[in-house]
Amino acid sequence: MNSKSLPLISVTMPVYNGERTIDLAIKSLINQTYTNWLCIIVNDCSTDNTRNILNKYESNPKFKIIHLSKNGGRGNARQVALENAEGDFLAFLDADDLYHPRKLELQVEAFKMHPNLVVCGSLVGSYNLNFELINFRGLATNSPLLNYQSFNFPSPPACTMIKLADASLCSYDKRLSVGEDNDFLYCCLKGKSYIVLDQILYYYEEVGVLSKSKLINYQFLKLNKIIIKTSGLYRIKLFSKEIVRTLIKIPAILVLGPEYISKRRGNSANLEQITEFNLIVSKLKKQ
Repeated sequence: MNSKSLPLISVTMPVYNGERTIDLAIKSLINQTYTNWLCIIVNDCSTDNTRNILNKYESNPKFKIIHLSKNGGRGNARQVALENAEGDFLAFLDADDLYHPRKLELQVEAFKMHPNLVVCGSLVGSYNLNFELINFRGLATNSPLLNYQSFNFPSPPACTMIKLADASLCSYDKRLSVGEDNDFLYCCLKGKSYIVLDQILYYYEEVGVLSKSKLINYQFLKLNKIIIKTSGLYRIKLFSKEIVRTLIKIPAILVLGPEYISKRRGNSANLEQITEFNLIVSKLKKQ
């Protein structure tokens, strides 16, 4: 089948100083079994070698590379990418993460099976600086569900695919310096159906990367996000569990440390999942 007859997926990638990992991230997209995609990379005024790495993709028609003249933060970079998206679906790939080779293919299949579906997520694997898969996160649904009432989607928003027509009705909140992707996904989900596939299709560099100060700062910023987004007694009550859960995490981070917290965020990866990840990374590094 001609790839142009397939639905077009816009894959957005904001990047700031991503020279260490961005080439592997891009290669994981190029290796997809699904071929009709457009990658929109927004370079948020990086000061390292990111721009030089991106230069080799400038002439490739499957890439649209935008260099911002001023650093505007993640929310702004994601919004610029969204405004340049084309086609039928919107997907996300951060510059320090990796795709499973069948990630796009399996999510498009889910949309074909469930025409009313708006958001499709998956399980997400967490690996460390040595490219060792440690655990995975996400709650598979097996069938479509409706309107998730939480700021925390059952799997991280980076792994999701969204119908572009629905995603275009929302925008990123530039007031948020963290959690802007969760907030955007929450907007897309309102009154809409979603599914989380029971496979690790996205790999997230996390274990060993998070610092204590970064984790604590994230919790305070998350509280700020909840306060900004909740107005009225009903909505404050609706998200009171989120507020309490966030407050509890701060002393836990101080006492137990980021390494312990990040390893406890999901379920331990099994041998089959680890072996598959090792094969994927080995292939990417040889290219």
